[in-house]
Amino acid sequence: MELILAKNEEIIKKYDYSEKHEKRGLISNDVTSSLIITNKRIINESVSKRNVFRKEIPIESADYVSTAYASNAMSFLAAAALAIIFVLFLIFYFSTENSLLLALSIIAAVAAVVFIIIAILKRGAGVKVEISGRMGEYGLMAVGASSLQSAKRLTKIKIKIDKGTAQNMINELGATILDLKKTK
Repeated sequence: MELILAKNEEIIKKYDYSEKHEKRGLISNDVTSSLIITNKRIINESVSKRNVFRKEIPIESADYVSTAYASNAMSFLAAAALAIIFVLFLIFYFSTENSLLLALSIIAAVAAVVFIIIAILKRGAGVKVEISGRMGEYGLMAVGASSLQSAKRLTKIKIKIDKGTAQNMINELGATILDLKKTK
C-alpha cells in the first residue's frame, strides 16, 4: 500500500532500517521497517505483502529525540584485548615463573573464548529511536529493532538490521527534525 503525501508534502529522508523474514510452516512473510521523514510528518512504517502498519506524528510535535545504536563489535574487541593480555601474562610467566601470572593468563584466555562465543552467537545490531513532545514529558513514537535469528518448531524468524542505515538514522534524525522545524 503506497504512502500518500499531503499537498506540498515531500519526503526528506527515508531509512529502511530493518528486514524481518518469518516462516511459519509453509507460509512466509517478509516485513521491511522504515522511518520516513517528510517536511510535515515523521512516519514509522512496517510493510509486508499483506499488511501495512504506520504510526505518524507531525513534525511540530517532536520536541525531544532519543536515539541509540548498538553493535556486538565490542565483544570482538574485548576478545582481542583479552587474547593480547593472555599472551603478555604467558610471556611474563615464562620469564618469572610466577604462578599468579599463569593463573591470570588462564583467566584471560577463558574470558577471551567466552567473548568470542558471545560475539558469534549475538551477531548483528540494534537500533532504537524515541520521539517525545514537550522536552520528553510524553512519548509520541518509539521505533526499534534488533538482529535476531530464532527457530522454534515450525516458526523461523530472522531480523536483519541494516547497520549503515541505522547509524545514519541515529546520526541525522535530530538535525533533520530541527532543520525542518526551523524552516516553518
